Amino acid sequence: MKKKLTKILIMGIVLIMCLGIFVGCGDNKYNAELHYNAQAMMNAEYLEANMTLGAYDGLVEDTSSPETRTHIIKNKDDFDFAFKEFPKEVDFSKKIVLIYFFTSSYPTSPYKLVKINLRDDVLSIHFKLNKSGSSSVPDAGLPKQTCIVVLMDKIDINAAVFKQV
Repeated sequence: MKKKLTKILIMGIVLIMCLGIFVGCGDNKYNAELHYNAQAMMNAEYLEANMTLGAYDGLVEDTSSPETRTHIIKNKDDFDFAFKEFPKEVDFSKKIVLIYFFTSSYPTSPYKLVKINLRDDVLSIHFKLNKSGSSSVPDAGLPKQTCIVVLMDKIDINAAVFKQV
């Protein structure tokens, strides 16, 4: 009787773990990968052309740029103009690259995807500062231009809206 109860308990635990894996992976239907601190991978001219309001460049605060900038990269020429390096090869027949610039006091801290929704031809991407690790809050500094990049399956969109949650 004790062995049977142990087997049932173990099977229940395994079933719960499997359900957790399927539920946790099911929200990423576009195979999206978020790359944070992406400004380190970009060409200097591209970064300069995409400054954001309130970001400090050295000791000078930007007071004339927009708060955010978003780009949808659908071809290799635009990609090569933006990036000096990237961690993987991008096949633009299957993938698109979304670039989001904003100002943050945590420019090199890790961010993670929370949710992606597609409504009509507008993609909404929710992301947040990843506070896991040894410290619950990363070290803050002067507000800097910050960039996250999302590499994902190619879909037909005309706009991407990023929201930090």
